[in-house]
Amino acid sequence: GGRVVVSDEMNEAATNSDVDQAGEDAVAVALAEIEAARAEMPEDVDGAVARVLAQVDVLIDEGEPGEAFDALIEAGEWQGGSGNPTAALETFARARDLAIDGGAPQPVAHALDRMAACHWELGQLARTEHLLREALAIREAGSDGPALARARYRLGWRIAVDCSSTSRFDEALNLLGRARDGAEEHGLTLMVAECDEKASWVLGARGDVA
Repeated sequence: GGRVVVSDEMNEAATNSDVDQAGEDAVAVALAEIEAARAEMPEDVDGAVARVLAQVDVLIDEGEPGEAFDALIEAGEWQGGSGNPTAALETFARARDLAIDGGAPQPVAHALDRMAACHWELGQLARTEHLLREALAIREAGSDGPALARARYRLGWRIAVDCSSTSRFDEALNLLGRARDGAEEHGLTLMVAECDEKASWVLGARGDVA
């Protein structure tokens, strides 16, 4: 029997295949661990969050920033829902930074919105408004109509609870009106109703009761 000579190219291809397979296995394990944490979350939020966050670096290292972003957003929602807006803010900020690094503006806007919600819970309303304005600017540059309507509604709602001047009355009504138009265009009937409700707050505060 003759000796089989394996070329350098074949050796390199085999090595790369092993590396790719190892990466795929690591991602599969990380995603399975996250799925297990979802089942655990109702009983042990802190434990579930810790399990998810432990897998984020694996997903990033293996070239799955989208999966990592989704995991961070989900973990942040759990933290916020359990009454820990400070921890949620840190998690959402990490998601924002990951989206910025990946050049993904629409996920950045989503993370900014969630950060704004945390600042709202912490009573930091000026910071809330600043982040919502950042998120809206990103949405206005995109093509997602429902997301843009939502961003306008969110900022309009924020201004509606603090209409301290005529210009803020006008801005709140403008945002809510445009959000309503967008929601109606895309069949988002609940958002249409929410925009009407918040607009009624502004009109009432302005003295336009009728």
